[in-house]
Amino acid sequence: MIKYINANQDELVFEKDIKLVEINGTGIENVEIQTQKAPFQDGATLIDTLLNEREISLEVVLLGENRQDIYEKRRMVSNIFNSKLGVGKLVWEQEDITVASKAVSRGVEFLGAESRGGYQRCIINLYAPDPAWQDIKDTVKPLGLIEGGLMFPLVLNADEVQDTVFAQRGEETMIEIEGDLNSPVKLEFQGPAENPVVTNETTGEYIKVDRDLGDNEKLIINTKFGEKSVIFEDNESNRESAFSDIDLDSTFFQLKPGKNIISFDSDIDKEDARVLITYRNKYVGV
Repeated sequence: MIKYINANQDELVFEKDIKLVEINGTGIENVEIQTQKAPFQDGATLIDTLLNEREISLEVVLLGENRQDIYEKRRMVSNIFNSKLGVGKLVWEQEDITVASKAVSRGVEFLGAESRGGYQRCIINLYAPDPAWQDIKDTVKPLGLIEGGLMFPLVLNADEVQDTVFAQRGEETMIEIEGDLNSPVKLEFQGPAENPVVTNETTGEYIKVDRDLGDNEKLIINTKFGEKSVIFEDNESNRESAFSDIDLDSTFFQLKPGKNIISFDSDIDKEDARVLITYRNKYVGV
């Protein structure tokens, strides 16, 4: 199933009387090869490859009972794919995966006059600034300092029995990225904590915040390119920028395709301290 959801959350599903005939631009296209060349060098040296913006074209047939019905469907399609609304998302749902591409309409082209037989062909052109397809929903992994453990009775004297807990520190987890591209993350530190740090043990990169968090206080970090931010939220939900509290050697890392071992630490061990790691898999094509 393929559908488009515009910025107003109006939805159009391509099925039944609004039939998708063909879709182009969903694979790996428009790749920019970056190279450098030295004097007298045969060929060139590959530096990197970049995915440019994605252009998606949908050929659609509108089916109607009569001319008035076709006019109404034309009006609906024009309304949902109104370029002035801004970025919506094209959703591609397969048997085992649902992904979306954030895209804005370039307009709708109706091909010829409407048919007396009750159909109208049109081309819908979409522009996706981010070429990646990504999961439709976030994946959230909690990571806390204390996971729990075993409890044993400890006899200190004949009159006193205490329980002793041998706890396992739940400070490390494995996140497997199933996509084709690096996945930016949102980290939400939840206090109490002192100078909390999250480390990608697989790459050695870390994000550390030189700040103390009280009960019910949060630090929210976004590592997405173009949207990087560090926000402090107090226990009354008031927010302010905390970019200046980031350790200078920190890296706004992203999760690599494959397995990533992520750890969490703080200068004090508090059972309530934890971090929520939010991400989406990203794909080069569908």
